[in-house]
Amino acid sequence: MVALLVLTVLALAVMVGVLTRTGSTRGSRVAASALRWTALVFVLAGAGVSMPRLLGDGNPALFTVLVLVVPVVLAALPLLVAHRRAAVPITWACALVLVGLALLLGLGVGTYLLPGALVLFVAAGMTGADAKAEAGGPTRRPAA
Repeated sequence: MVALLVLTVLALAVMVGVLTRTGSTRGSRVAASALRWTALVFVLAGAGVSMPRLLGDGNPALFTVLVLVVPVVLAALPLLVAHRRAAVPITWACALVLVGLALLLGLGVGTYLLPGALVLFVAAGMTGADAKAEAGGPTRRPAA
């Protein structure tokens, strides 16, 4: 299952590369939005898959709730601030914290969160490219 999610992340990265080759601001905005939603779906799926493992091991209820809720909040926060000025740093911060949480939880539950974190990293890069294009900065080198 994890291999399937990683292959999906790679396919999404290729899709983003194709969409942004046109250099249009709208294309990168749509791709970044799609990637933020995809990251949320992957994190929700990872939380759903890891829930039986967390509930069955006799973990304290607070630990179980934190492990399931914090990644979902981290993946949903970039969606809430997508059209604000702080969208780029918040998306990067959420991606970094989500990767850190996945590494902290190790090979158990953390492996289910890693694909969502990788997609959120790609979305953070797309959001940064979108902000540069809106500010009038170069998004790629001009042809010689």
